[in-house]
Amino acid sequence: MSSISKTTKTYWPYIIAAYGSLLAFGFMDNIRGPFYDDILTGLQLTPAKGALFFSVTSFMGFITCNFTPFLLRRYSVLNVLRAALLLMFIGFFGYGFVENLSDMIICSFIYGSGFGINSVVHNYAIQVGAAPKARKKLFSGLHANFAFASIIAPLIASFLSGYSWNKVFMVFALLPLVAFIATFMAKDRPKVEESSLKPVFSKRLYLHALFFALLFSLYLWGELSVATRLVLYLKTSAEYSHQEANLFLTLFFVGLFVGRLITTKYQPPLSTLWFLIICLFVSALSYYLGLVLSPLWICASGLFMAPCFPLYMEYLSQKFGALSGSAMALSMAISSLGIVVMHSVIGALSEEYSLKTALYVGPAALTVLALGLVIHRIIFKDKDLV
Repeated sequence: MSSISKTTKTYWPYIIAAYGSLLAFGFMDNIRGPFYDDILTGLQLTPAKGALFFSVTSFMGFITCNFTPFLLRRYSVLNVLRAALLLMFIGFFGYGFVENLSDMIICSFIYGSGFGINSVVHNYAIQVGAAPKARKKLFSGLHANFAFASIIAPLIASFLSGYSWNKVFMVFALLPLVAFIATFMAKDRPKVEESSLKPVFSKRLYLHALFFALLFSLYLWGELSVATRLVLYLKTSAEYSHQEANLFLTLFFVGLFVGRLITTKYQPPLSTLWFLIICLFVSALSYYLGLVLSPLWICASGLFMAPCFPLYMEYLSQKFGALSGSAMALSMAISSLGIVVMHSVIGALSEEYSLKTALYVGPAALTVLALGLVIHRIIFKDKDLV
């Protein structure tokens, strides 16, 4: 019997710790986009070199995502989470002292290490801490929590636009430090959850999990291309002011928050898979219209993207059962590498053509993901699942 099926009651210390860590990460991650133009200007970086600000973080996330299942087998959930939060604090606080590209890369290296561990642990904590009937709602609530931070971060960025980005980052670095201290108020549950992280994939099952992981990285191409580049695009290509551009980004995150909040309360009479596919197709269309008609459509795409992350997590749990922990860790690792590729592609296309042209990779990625989910049941039969 898998450890997940043994969870009959929700273990709230894990849930609260997961929510707190993701809330801190949500503020930190979404303050980066609004200040990206200031970083490029302050450090005198080209778009391609500036993309390292994001891609180094994501690359280290890829490395540490792969290492996190080993940590979770050896140490408790809360201790691994504490390590992640401490690394995030050190890396983000270090941005306050950055003076050149090399300094920026070092800080992104440290912050990315914590980010990668955290991205696995907070999802894993929900998976092993939530009762089966509550898991979907708690996953949706977890990422609604992230979306809430995403709404507030651009508003704070507008308010703090007159301050140096270095100093703003130092203040935001205190959030994971607070979360780190707060985790000592909770106790770990007995370690009965290890089985879901053991690397016991068959070759066929591993290929199936890898296929899902590659597809999931495409979702992040859609969401993060908006989160990290919308403000810069609106300021440089569409000639909006800094405050107006941040308002559009806030509206996008309002859509994410409202959509995930709705998902916690309402599930349409569709299977998890088809609900996910429909959301992806509509998100891609809305994102595309935002680039050709009005940025308000990009804001609206947040509402349609909102259910995708929790639905994906729920679908993994349904399909991989006792091995869903390993499948989730693989997805987080591959998606981190995918984000590195995304930032590199957008940076290169921005230099060669324009940022607007580069952003078309967002709706294209969402469309490919939706098509991949349509055909995956043809490529991988149900007998290949656990």
